[in-house]
Amino acid sequence: MEDSSSHNPVVLITSCSAGGIGHALARAFSSSHCRVVATSRSLSAIPDVVEDQSGRFFVQELDVLSDESVNHVLESVLERFGRIDVLVNNAGVQCVGPIAEVPLAAVKHAFDTNVFGMVVCVLWWW
Repeated sequence: MEDSSSHNPVVLITSCSAGGIGHALARAFSSSHCRVVATSRSLSAIPDVVEDQSGRFFVQELDVLSDESVNHVLESVLERFGRIDVLVNNAGVQCVGPIAEVPLAAVKHAFDTNVFGMVVCVLWWW
């Protein structure tokens, strides 16, 4: 575990896919000397962060719909840093279309990701 008394905040961001808000936030927090836990369902979605050699990022695969994945990431972060100071719940999916035409499975998937995924992360962190 790194020195958990460091003054640099530890920021965990769910979904840092290249080109998105999470990615921009990861870059902004790292520029502010934060230790950033950058996550994505697939590391191939954040190649520049994975390849970053600055040591500013701790990169993890995270699926907010999987309790096992959430537990693994949060335990890894706590083992490495000893704490999480800021949690940015950025993971989300779109479900677009007239409600009568959107498949129920798509609505459930969006709700599970956008609501329950956030709640699971907050409950574990809190």
